[in-house]
Amino acid sequence: MRTLLRITPYSAICAAGPQSSQLIANVSISFQFLARHVKIVAIGPTDVVDMNPKRVLGLIWAIFVYYEVLSIPDVKSVSDLKEKILAWARRRTSRYPHTRT
Repeated sequence: MRTLLRITPYSAICAAGPQSSQLIANVSISFQFLARHVKIVAIGPTDVVDMNPKRVLGLIWAIFVYYEVLSIPDVKSVSDLKEKILAWARRRTSRYPHTRT
């Protein structure tokens, strides 16, 4: 999707796509579903439609954390997951001399 957005001019997307209110309504349906499962903080449908990168990445992280905590048997909480991810990152980057994790 990101590649498509890079090669497609924004004006072409706006001219060919639905109105902003329609996009927000569609994204709102997804948020209603997510809110039942994932803790969503400081992001709303307008942030996704406006392509706010920090907020969208935060949403992706929240979804990732939720489903990873469910799928890993020895992880009991979000802090356990963060520790495991950090340990994995340290193992993967230990051979590079100028990295700090």
